Amino acid sequence: MNDQTMQTCIDLAAAHGALVMSTAGDNSMSSKEEVYAYAGGAGAAANR
Repeated sequence: MNDQTMQTCIDLAAAHGALVMSTAGDNSMSSKEEVYAYAGGAGAAANR
């Protein structure tokens, strides 16, 4: 993530946080690709 803008990092962090809340348990089961897709506007419901 060193080559990303600050806003992109914030968007990815928010997307990851939202995806974590949509999976069971305390661990993140989201892939990097899912986080980037969700941050880019893809819906999480279609992939879960």
